[in-house]
Amino acid sequence: MDEQLLKLFDTDNFEELSQKLREITIEQLKEFLDDHILRHKNGSEESTKILRAIFKGCNSEKNHLSLHTIAVFTHCLKFLSSPDVSQNTGTDILGIILFEIDKLTTGGLVDASKMIIEMIRNGNTGHGRAIQVLPKLLTCIEQKNEVYIGADQGSMSGSEYKKHLINNLCSGKWSSRSIIHLANIFKDVSMSIDEMRFFLQKMLRQLERLEIQEIPPLVHQILPLSGKTNHDIVLQGIFHVFLKLDKKSLEEQRKSTGDSWDEMFEIEENVEYSENNGHATIETSARNLKIVEGTVILHLTNMARWDQTLGKVFIKMLKMVKDSLAEKSLSVFFLAVALSLSQIKIFREQILEQLKVIIFRCFSHEHRHANSNWLKQRLLSVPDVKKSLQSVLDSCKHSWEQVVTGIVRLGLCLLDAYGPKSGAFGRIIEGIPAREDTPQQNCCDLGAYLLANVFKSHPVVRTEIIEQLLNRVITKMSSPINHYIDVLKGICKHYSSIVLESKQKLREFFERISLLSPQNAACVLHSILPLIRINSHLKDSLILVLRKALFSCQINGRIIACDSFLLLLQDFRVEGFVSLSQASSQSSQSMFSISSQIHVDVHNSSTDVPVNQSSNHESLCLEVLSTLRRCLTQQSPVRATLYKGLWNVILYNPHLARPILEKLITHFNLYHEEHAGVIPPIKPKICITVQNGEPTLLEPLSLLLSSMFLCMKKGQERQGLGGEYDKDEIIDQNILITVNELFESITTRMVKSEMEDFELDKSADFSNSTSVGKNNYILGNLVMGCYQSLFEYSFLQDDLNEKSANTILQLHVRYKKIKDVINSGRKDSNKSSASSFSASPVFIKSLIDGLFCDESTDREVGLNILRMDDDFVKYAAETAISAVVDAKEHGLVKGIGGNDKNLLLEMCMTVGRACLKKFMELRNDPTASAICHSCLDAFFHSLQYIYTRKRKRLEEFLMSVSMDRDAEGTAVSANAQVRLVRRFQRIIIAYLSEDVALSSAHRKILPLLASVVDFLSSTSFYDFTNNVVKENPIHSSTPYPNDITQTNKWIGKLCQEQIIDDAAVTKSLISLHLHLCTICGPCTGDGRAVQGSEGAIHDIAEDVRVVAGDIENTEEEDSTMVEERKRGSHYQIIDECNVIILVPILVSHMDSTVEETEWLLQRLKGLIAANLTDEKFEDSTVVSEIVTDFDKKRTNIESSICSRLGIILNSYRELILSSLPLGQPAECTFHGLSKLYNLLTHLAKYYTWLLSQNVIKSLPPCFEKLVKLIGTEVTRFIYPFINYIESMQTNRTSQDAKKRKRKDNNKDSTRTAANKMKVLRETRFIPSLIYSVENLERFLISLGKKCKMDLLREHKLPTSRDFRIKSSVIKETLARREEEVTQETQEEISTNSSDEGDSARKKPRSVDK
Repeated sequence: MDEQLLKLFDTDNFEELSQKLREITIEQLKEFLDDHILRHKNGSEESTKILRAIFKGCNSEKNHLSLHTIAVFTHCLKFLSSPDVSQNTGTDILGIILFEIDKLTTGGLVDASKMIIEMIRNGNTGHGRAIQVLPKLLTCIEQKNEVYIGADQGSMSGSEYKKHLINNLCSGKWSSRSIIHLANIFKDVSMSIDEMRFFLQKMLRQLERLEIQEIPPLVHQILPLSGKTNHDIVLQGIFHVFLKLDKKSLEEQRKSTGDSWDEMFEIEENVEYSENNGHATIETSARNLKIVEGTVILHLTNMARWDQTLGKVFIKMLKMVKDSLAEKSLSVFFLAVALSLSQIKIFREQILEQLKVIIFRCFSHEHRHANSNWLKQRLLSVPDVKKSLQSVLDSCKHSWEQVVTGIVRLGLCLLDAYGPKSGAFGRIIEGIPAREDTPQQNCCDLGAYLLANVFKSHPVVRTEIIEQLLNRVITKMSSPINHYIDVLKGICKHYSSIVLESKQKLREFFERISLLSPQNAACVLHSILPLIRINSHLKDSLILVLRKALFSCQINGRIIACDSFLLLLQDFRVEGFVSLSQASSQSSQSMFSISSQIHVDVHNSSTDVPVNQSSNHESLCLEVLSTLRRCLTQQSPVRATLYKGLWNVILYNPHLARPILEKLITHFNLYHEEHAGVIPPIKPKICITVQNGEPTLLEPLSLLLSSMFLCMKKGQERQGLGGEYDKDEIIDQNILITVNELFESITTRMVKSEMEDFELDKSADFSNSTSVGKNNYILGNLVMGCYQSLFEYSFLQDDLNEKSANTILQLHVRYKKIKDVINSGRKDSNKSSASSFSASPVFIKSLIDGLFCDESTDREVGLNILRMDDDFVKYAAETAISAVVDAKEHGLVKGIGGNDKNLLLEMCMTVGRACLKKFMELRNDPTASAICHSCLDAFFHSLQYIYTRKRKRLEEFLMSVSMDRDAEGTAVSANAQVRLVRRFQRIIIAYLSEDVALSSAHRKILPLLASVVDFLSSTSFYDFTNNVVKENPIHSSTPYPNDITQTNKWIGKLCQEQIIDDAAVTKSLISLHLHLCTICGPCTGDGRAVQGSEGAIHDIAEDVRVVAGDIENTEEEDSTMVEERKRGSHYQIIDECNVIILVPILVSHMDSTVEETEWLLQRLKGLIAANLTDEKFEDSTVVSEIVTDFDKKRTNIESSICSRLGIILNSYRELILSSLPLGQPAECTFHGLSKLYNLLTHLAKYYTWLLSQNVIKSLPPCFEKLVKLIGTEVTRFIYPFINYIESMQTNRTSQDAKKRKRKDNNKDSTRTAANKMKVLRETRFIPSLIYSVENLERFLISLGKKCKMDLLREHKLPTSRDFRIKSSVIKETLARREEEVTQETQEEISTNSSDEGDSARKKPRSVDK
């Protein structure tokens, strides 16, 4: 039969062919096809030709066999889905039936489409060949005018039936084998936006059912399918799927090993797989998941390059995540996609900006969450963005290379945006900024962390990181660059050989180093020292640049060169005896030939230096010392830099002490009178020169003296250390004798010198307005510095005896005399000092320890003499405070050795310990109040320095000052903060429990004591070892340590029971009480449990009303009612004298409470929005569980928000009913009320949004009660309060008018303008408050209409808001004006009569003449 069919088909005899097929039954035809096609499984032209002939015969023009056509078509679909049919045969069959679809009847199209849908559900699609017919089938069906479905369903149009088919297809269950093929063929199906959205949601839900290796191909097919309108659905679905996969992988990892996410991908390369190696299988699965995610990220990035709409949609999603900060939204995969898309130039700036804001908000929320007990109890966690980015970094090892560049850009962006800022008017702050616990600092640290880790793991970006850091160091000269230098320092320290690959970039950087500030240049050079050690060519380039800079016309360039050469002297250590005379033998040898011979073993941490290497170091150091001679002839700042740095050189390179001292002695002899009988012993006049007609300090003689002595002292100390330094003599004994004799001679003669010997007169001019005054001022400061240098020498001698002590006091008398004369002779307000001298930390540490703590018998006599002199003790305390403050704020001290961090730490710990001990001894001595206050201040600054810069040593410091010792004399290891707080509590109680009034000394000390207690209480739950806040059980009834709660309870009881007549003390105690209430919750002294600080706020507000009185009460009522109400007041510390300073403090804390509540409301709204998005991709059962759990949490949070706002509203009600004085109390009350009403407006908008999203059906009762409270208790009292303030201003204006004098009209006009400005300033917040109130009412009306309620039924419109004429006020005003006019008339009459009398008396005299 096949031959006949082929013969008829070849001869184009289609009528006979049709007749032949008519004679064959459908079943026979199917059997014929099965036998013929399956027999040729590998395909043949004959079987394909037969199939064409059958279709041609069935579709003949005269004999149309529709049933045969449908049967053959459906049978061919079975062939396509059969695995027995080869790929070639299937392709031929597919091509034939696609051509025949147009000839099918409507019924045939319906049957074929139903059959294909069934195949899709069963998964019998034959590698997707059968599904490829579906697009054309749907197109043909859509073109039909009417499609008959069946007797039950009737008929419908083709387009409607097409929608029915798509809905039927998406509603059923799909086989996993059909999903990818469906995504591929549906891009050829025309669908509406809703149909496409429905199909994509179905497709995305199927992603979870696939094997992870099948996800990237499907995503690749879905992305073009989404078009420009459904990118949001696709992206949300993809993120949702990978979030679930990551969680599942993490849970499996934890169950198998218990390891953390950070260790998840640290897998050994050679894993021995066995049958029971489950852990390796899980790790491999996790790695495969990361590879799949990397492929999907690559698909998304390529698609965003091709279709920019995808990138724009993703940026919108970033903005939504910025508002919600939900952990589900801010996943690791999401961050990786964002970083990958940042490679695209058009999206880079926007994505990095949004990521920067997201990271900052995460840290800001963590900071706010950690500092508020009320927020902790709300259980709204913040995503750990640092951990997420760490996971991204780890995943970059597993085919996420396209993310690496984005991480580098993000790290640099964080450093640029959140690094240290300049001071006022762009001024660069001196020193190293302290690390503070702020969100900005956390962002900056995260940026540095990302760059360091990327540099470690990915060689491809190392060059870019180095270049970017060096470029920023050079270009950002007007802002602090310490954070860039810190990253560069860590990289150079650990990866020196890698950094040297950018050698040319470093040479270019050296050429521009003179553009930096001296401080930044020193930090940069210190960071790249590891590179200079191991590369001689780089060292030669640096030395060449420094030598040129030493002869620069810019003074900063000279300072940088001097500082850098000193740094080289510290780093290249020498061994053995070194003399400056050897430098002459090196003069013929170039420094560069010497340095090029030096090879340093950078990995050798031993202190022993090889012989040949030490010899090379010695040559280099002698050459550098010879070069530094140039500095001794340059400007004063350059010389000061040299003198300060030489001490550090001897500290690290002690064998250079001899040549250094030789040169210093030689140079000092230029300014020294060698003859013992000459007074004064120095030549201060030649230390001052004139430049451009202005006197200028040329030689910082005091620093030269101090450097000479301290270098000798340090050399002696290093010589006595033993070990290697005993092999050779560091300092020649002749030099020691010379220096000691020199200082003894100078000290003896300086004691005998008077001011006149230095050509300083007591009545001389010391102002900066004249050239003579400037010269005298510089000269006086120079002499004072020399005296201070001699203090150091005399005190730091090993034998401090009676003679030395008397000498120090005599020197101090001379010093103080000059200081007093200079201060009295200053005629201008500029108090800047021209002195180039500051006390060294070595001297300060020894001085404070000796005066306050030293109990040794060999120095007892001398120390007792110094201790008995109050002026000297006061000088010592002031010097210590100044040094500790400089160390705290700038990280350095101006004196010699002030940039050594270890020395600064020792100084601050010694000063803090000694000053606290002295304070405890003198706290009850009224005659030592000044010293007592200074000691406590010094301790507080030392405590702050250690906390901000050396936090890991804080616990050690607190234990050392706690003074609690066991039997063996060691410090007790209990909580030192708590013991100190208890001790300060007892002192405060002792001060306040005295029968007499507070003394002036106690008034100064008590606020400082309160600040110390506040600081110690705030740090008592901090883990100083790990630099993190200690974990506190949120569900516990005492979430913070009980010690803080007890401290707060004690402060609250103190404020309730004590009556204090000092406003500053009251302010400090109330502030401390409110702060502790905020961080530790329930704390009232009478045992009442109140959430957060709002309970204490309400009590204080009630007491303010009691003390200030009501605005509606009469004077007769005040005398009776106030006394009764005072008996039931909460805080006895509040009285009429301190109300004016307590109200701003109270409102400030209420503003903080309002800000916390607003933050929580925004977080809640964002989480709800994120939860609504996640519900689209979850099953119905899972959705119901999620909604139920989240609704409970949301309801609890809303209830607590409304409750808290109710307490704040009642607190403000007490304030606006009080007779507050004009000025700051009224201003801050208006401003705080505006903020509160703005928050209430946001709350009304929030509930409107919930109703629109169908999250709630009606308003909760707590909000209804809050709205009622607003109308009945607060709003109706606001306008009377405004009227009261305005009337007070009117009365004050009228009283000022009565006091005016008529003699000077100009003064009257000026005073009137000032009064008007004062009134405007006091009332500038009233319009914004009225707008906030009316805006709230507008949104409440809108909300009431939406929920069909009258929310303003309790809000009565005050009559004061209407225009009305108050007759009583008019009468009072008219009477007052009439009285003023009468009084002015009488004054004019009396003035005229007196003028006439005077003229009458003068007239006779003119007649006599």
